[in-house]
Amino acid sequence: MAKSALREVVYRIAAPASRTPTQLSLILSRAAPTATIETTVTHLDDEGDVWRTLTVRGDPEAMVACRAAFAAYTGPHLVEKEVLGATPRRLILWYKYRPELVRGVSHTRLAFRLLGRDTVITDRARDGTLEIQVLGRGGPKMQEFLREVRKASRDMAFRVLYLGPPRDGRFVRLTPAEEETLRLAHGLGYYSVPRTAGVRDVAKKADLSASAAGYRLRQAERKLVASFLE
Repeated sequence: MAKSALREVVYRIAAPASRTPTQLSLILSRAAPTATIETTVTHLDDEGDVWRTLTVRGDPEAMVACRAAFAAYTGPHLVEKEVLGATPRRLILWYKYRPELVRGVSHTRLAFRLLGRDTVITDRARDGTLEIQVLGRGGPKMQEFLREVRKASRDMAFRVLYLGPPRDGRFVRLTPAEEETLRLAHGLGYYSVPRTAGVRDVAKKADLSASAAGYRLRQAERKLVASFLE
């Protein structure tokens, strides 16, 4: 895929409280709103099945809730699922499904059908909201893809956040660990004026050493400041 033909689109969807979402990331996010769920790998195999690997991060209570929701996740579209790894604050989940059997419209199937098998799809869910990033061929097919996902999301909150050339290194995204520590710090008052919590308070809440918590905060701050100034 030539770089000149690439386009990046980022959009956000959220299901109303009255509706049960079909996307696994949103199901897990609804079970544990404080967890961060990221799809790190999306692959279409030769049989037309989609393989996904998810990384889930959060506190131990959120991991228990997400693991229970994953265990309960089923349907005629699901082929296989497995917990690949688990710690008190992280889960790595894998599942395979047939997109043509998904209830409603599969955004992933649309992307692969309209934009090609080499399309890159990732997403991140938190607090019941799913942000999807698609990197694929531009032109009329990308516009058609956006029209179709907007139509499929008509009973959900839907918003396009970005559409244009790939932003490469200029698009800065915090890692789940950095985001989690930053949110904890903000909630504890680390960024309040006057400050009501120190780095040791953040470290204790995050179950980290003070040096590790400080490093994560500095990394997150560096990325955010650089992104703002650019």
